[in-house]
Amino acid sequence: MDEAIRAAKATGADVLVTPFKDPIGRDAIIQWIGGVTTQLYWHTTAPSYASLQSIPENRVYVSLERVEAFVSSLLAFSRGSLVSNEPRAPDVEIGRPTESYRRVAKYHADAAYQIAAVYAFRNQSDEAFEWLERAYAQRDSGLIETKMDPLLKNLHKDPRYTALLKKLKLPN
Repeated sequence: MDEAIRAAKATGADVLVTPFKDPIGRDAIIQWIGGVTTQLYWHTTAPSYASLQSIPENRVYVSLERVEAFVSSLLAFSRGSLVSNEPRAPDVEIGRPTESYRRVAKYHADAAYQIAAVYAFRNQSDEAFEWLERAYAQRDSGLIETKMDPLLKNLHKDPRYTALLKKLKLPN
């Protein structure tokens, strides 16, 4: 947690609530350049709440004047990179059908497996396998979950899944 706080501060974030203990670990609240507030948490005990039934979509809204600074700061902190940067995405997605907005998607450099899992859950097999290949190339530790991960269930009948298991040297 302390390392995350130092990294956030080094990339321009303010610490709004210093780290504190909670029943399953430690939390802190930071605010990025542009005004986006984020909770950082470090679980030292497994949580006891029910599993999510779906993957939530996370959206962040930042003013046009601060978006460049926010994206730059967040990418530096997360060591991620942009997946897409659409300057004129359709505002109908956020309830404003006559306008457009800028949509930026990022991923953490170490999160290729998790991104693949989300695509698999959404039945977007081509994208899922693309990200699984990235995970393999990065030696992503999440790949050890490939056979057991319920989010990958939609891929099981695809021949690319069998090939991936073979590549990972996991029994079919």
